Parts: sequence; C-alpha cells; structure tokens
Amino acid sequence: GYAGRLGIFELVPIRGTLKGLIAQRASEQRYEEEFRKLNVRTILEDGFGKVTSGLTTLEEIHRATQED
Repeated sequence: GYAGRLGIFELVPIRGTLKGLIAQRASEQRYEEEFRKLNVRTILEDGFGKVTSGLTTLEEIHRATQED
C-alpha cells in the first residue's frame, strides 16, 4: 500500500502571463522566470522544506525527482 508515503508538489496557477507563455510555447527558462515572479515553490523546494521539517530525507527527494 501507500502507508508512510509523502507527496512533494509543484503547484502553478495557470492565469495571466502564464496563459500567454503557454500560447507562445515559451522556453523552460522563461517559465522559470515567471514562476519566480509569482513565488511558485518548485518541487525541489517543497521537498527540501520537508527535509528540514524532518518529514523525509535528502536521499528520498533525490530518488523521487530524478528523471529516468
């Protein structure tokens, strides 16, 4: 089962400028710039916050966020 699992998340509100970026097929760098302006917390930042809170380990965050 899923007992003991903890989610890490990256939630991005799709409105305003982001709608335009999607329509323009903007670069990943441009999205990241806009996320910073909107104070969007990345999946890694969420994970690191949970590490500092003692909820998980750096090893688990690394494992969960690595691309195959």
